[in-house]
Amino acid sequence: MKFRFTIGGKLYTGFGVIILCILLVFLITNQTLTDSRRINDRINEVYIPSVQQLEKLRYEVIRTRMLITNWAFVQSREDTEEKRTLKRITEEDLPEIIAGLNKIALAWDENDVIKKNRITKSIDELLKLYEIVKKELPDMRSYDEDFNVFYARDLAEEGGVIDEKAKEILFDLNNLIIKIRKSVDRDSAEMHAGFDQLQVYLRSFGIGLFLGGILIALLTGRSIVRPVRQLKTALLSMGRGVVPKEPVKITRDEIGEMAQALNTLIDSVKHTTEFAEKVGQGNFDYPYQPLSNEDKLGAALLKMARELGDNERNLERQVRERTQEVVEKSHQIEELYQDVTASIRSAKRLQETILPPMREISTMFPDSFVFYKPRDIVSGDFYWFRQLKNKQLFAVVDSTGHGVPGAFMSLVGFNGLNQAVKDNEANLTPQRILSSFHLIAQQNLHKTNEENNVSDSMDMALCVFDTRTRTLEYAGANIQLYLVRNGALQELKPNKCSIGGIERDNVVFEQHTVPMLPGDKVYLFSDGFVDQFGGPKGRKFMYKQFRSMILSAHHLPMEEQQKEFMLRLDTWMEGHPQVDDILMVGVGF
Repeated sequence: MKFRFTIGGKLYTGFGVIILCILLVFLITNQTLTDSRRINDRINEVYIPSVQQLEKLRYEVIRTRMLITNWAFVQSREDTEEKRTLKRITEEDLPEIIAGLNKIALAWDENDVIKKNRITKSIDELLKLYEIVKKELPDMRSYDEDFNVFYARDLAEEGGVIDEKAKEILFDLNNLIIKIRKSVDRDSAEMHAGFDQLQVYLRSFGIGLFLGGILIALLTGRSIVRPVRQLKTALLSMGRGVVPKEPVKITRDEIGEMAQALNTLIDSVKHTTEFAEKVGQGNFDYPYQPLSNEDKLGAALLKMARELGDNERNLERQVRERTQEVVEKSHQIEELYQDVTASIRSAKRLQETILPPMREISTMFPDSFVFYKPRDIVSGDFYWFRQLKNKQLFAVVDSTGHGVPGAFMSLVGFNGLNQAVKDNEANLTPQRILSSFHLIAQQNLHKTNEENNVSDSMDMALCVFDTRTRTLEYAGANIQLYLVRNGALQELKPNKCSIGGIERDNVVFEQHTVPMLPGDKVYLFSDGFVDQFGGPKGRKFMYKQFRSMILSAHHLPMEEQQKEFMLRLDTWMEGHPQVDDILMVGVGF
C-alpha cells in the first residue's frame, strides 16, 4: 500500500516544522533568561552585599587602629568621645558586621569561607590586643605609670604587634574583596555571553524560519497548484466538449482522488462516445456496459439503442433536447468559472500590491501598529505609507463597499493617491494632495455634477510628518484624527465630503498643523470599528466608547495597544457578524 500524503498532512507538516522551530527558540530563550536571572540574583544577593560588608569591616578595622593608637599615646580620661567610640565599635559594630558577613558567607565557596574565618580569627586576636592596651591604661592616673605606658605604646606604635596584625587583616580583606569583585565580573561576562549566544541563535533561527517558510510554501504550492491546473485544463476541455487524450496525473492526496475520479469519467465519456458513434452508424447491438447499477446515463443509452429502431424520430428529438441542456449548463459553468477567476485574481492583486509590509512601516515609525480586519477576504479599506526625503506620509482610506468591489475601488484609490502625491511632490501638503486626489478620483469614476446618482467615493485621512521640524500636517475627508497628548485626547476635524464624491471640483480641504512632542500618539481609523454591532444589547460600538478605549490604552507601546484593541473588538463582537471592513493605524512620536 502506497503512502498517502494528504493536503492537510502537507500543510500540518510545514506548519509543524515552523512551530517546532519556534518552540525550540522559546526553550533556548527561556533557559538563557533563567541562567541570567540566577546569575543576577547571585550578584545582587551575595556578591554585592558581601563586598559592602567586607568594605565596612575594613573601614572599622582602620578606624579602631587609629583609635587604639590615640588611646595609647594621648593621655585622656576614660569617658572621652574617642574611647567611647572605640568601645562601641569593638563591642557592638564589629560583632554585628561579622554576624552579617557570616550569614552571607553561607552562599560562598569553600575557599572564600576559609579566608573569611581566618580574617575573623585575626580580628578576635586584634581585639584581645586592644583589651590589653585598655587594661594597661584604664584612666588618667594609669598614664603616670611608666611601665604601663611603655608596654601599651609598644603594642600600639607603628610597626608594633597591633599595627602588624591590622595590616595582616587589611591585606586579607583586600584580597577577599578583589576576589569577590572578580567573581562579579566573571558572572557578568558569563551573563553577557549567554545573551550574545541567544542573539546568534535567534538570528540563525530567524533566517532559517524565513528560508524554510519560503521552501515549504514553494513545495506545498507546487504539489497543489500544478495538479489543480491539470484538473482545470481537463475540465475546461470537457466543458467545450473535447475529451482529453492523456489521463490526469494521480497524486497521493485528495487532489489525486479527484484526478482518479476525473480519469474514470474521461474513460466513461470515451466509451460512451464510442458507443454513441456506433449507434449513430446503425450498429444497435454494439456492446456497452454501464459503470454501475446507478449509472442512469448508461441505462438511458442502452434504452435509447433498443428503442432507436422503432422510434428514431422521437430519439432524435430527445437527443436534441439533452444536447441543448448540456450546452446551456456548459455555458453556465464556464461563465461562473470566469466570474470567480476574475474576483480571485482581483483580490490577489489587491492584496499583493497596495498594502506596504509592516517592516517598511516600522522603519518609518518604530512605535506604530496597523489593525487591519477585512469583512471579507479582501477589503475596500486600505492603509498607505510613503517616505519622500524628510517627509513621512501616511493615510487611511475607506472606499465604498467591501469584498471584491471594494477591493477594485481601493485599487483606484491607491493609484489616484500615488498620482496626487507625484503631482504635488514639490509642495507636499495634505491639503494640496487631497484636492488633487479628489479631481483624479472624479475623473477616474466618470463623475460630474450632473451624474450625481452614482455613490462611489472614498473617505480618507492623510498626514505629512516633517522629520526636520517635527511638525505634523493633517487633512481629512470624513475621517478625523485623534491626538493623545499628556493623557488628553484631541480631535482634529475633517471636511464633511468624500474623495471623488458629488461635491464640486474645487473643494478646499482644511489643513491642521501640529508640532509633535515626545510621547504624542496619533490615531487614524475608518468607521468599521465604531459602527460594529455587538455587546449585550446588540448596539453599535460608537465614538464615545472608542475614544475611551484609546485613552485607557494610550500609555502602552503601540504593539500592545493593537492587542488590546483586537481583544476589545473580539469581546464586543461575540455572537455578532462583522458588518464592515475595520482599519485602524496608530503612530507614536
